[in-house]
Amino acid sequence: MDEYARMDELNGAMATTQPPAGIAGARALSAVSPASYSVHGELIPAKRTGADMIAAIGQEVGFHVGDVADNYPEDPTTRWRLDNLSTTGASQPLDEFVGQEIEVQFWRVSAVDIADPKNGEVTRVPRTVLVTRDGKLLHAASIGVFQVVASLARTFGREPLPEGFKLRVAELKTRMGYRMLTLQAA
Repeated sequence: MDEYARMDELNGAMATTQPPAGIAGARALSAVSPASYSVHGELIPAKRTGADMIAAIGQEVGFHVGDVADNYPEDPTTRWRLDNLSTTGASQPLDEFVGQEIEVQFWRVSAVDIADPKNGEVTRVPRTVLVTRDGKLLHAASIGVFQVVASLARTFGREPLPEGFKLRVAELKTRMGYRMLTLQAA
């Protein structure tokens, strides 16, 4: 089983043999798990709750309005496959891994609109997808995870993270009683 087929299998994606036009070696995604959804977005700060902080962190590490930032490899086939899996609901929620160590190799940040369940107000927040060395994709719409990825981008640039680079998934309580995911050095 090749590396891409393993990623598809691990993340619940099923691929057809019909490749998209113009991408050599790529396979079209025909179906994903029933809980799938697609996220297309831009890194645009939300108007409430930390908009200035999101914009400041983004600018500091070179994420600009309209960007989807990542450290995916330059190889177009691998890049397309990771981008496709990151945006088609093939990733697992990061909060299922609280307290566990993960070995992250790649990351991707885009934006997603989330409605507040209390008042229905829509807020644009950064959505981060982490790709582990064993091929799992994990996602979170969390300022805490975004801050850590921004720190990784400042430190390592947009290169894949070094082998053996482990992070512990943690959950913090905020002053308002909400919970926030973050990543800590393991």
